[in-house]
Amino acid sequence: MTVSIRNSMKWLPTAIWMIFAAVLAYKAISEAVFRVPVLIHPPSGWRFETGAADFVWNYTVGIPKKEQGFRIEIATDRDFKNIIKSVTTGSNEIKFGRDFMKPGPYYYRVRFEHDGKMRPWSGKIMFYGKGDA
Repeated sequence: MTVSIRNSMKWLPTAIWMIFAAVLAYKAISEAVFRVPVLIHPPSGWRFETGAADFVWNYTVGIPKKEQGFRIEIATDRDFKNIIKSVTTGSNEIKFGRDFMKPGPYYYRVRFEHDGKMRPWSGKIMFYGKGDA
């Protein structure tokens, strides 16, 4: 019995690695095929000390930068029922002034828009405003 358990356990590190590789492959494929932006800044849990905020995500691969458009939404709830900002931009970054002075949390997401087609939203990232301790 002990020998059979040991024999089956030797495959465990390989199985864990395969799951990890599959998750990474899915993220890469979703960006390339589904044109879902990868959010770069701010990372989850970031605190904006001044209330001003810079947001950065990647450009989409295979389409000239000047033809790309993005929509960023910022909400005070994770379901995006209370959206406080919704902005379209042709850049992969945007800066907001002192918009996040109240305690959070806040959530943001980004969507790629091209030729009148709207792609799926990115994942949601939570961040905090200036008023949070």
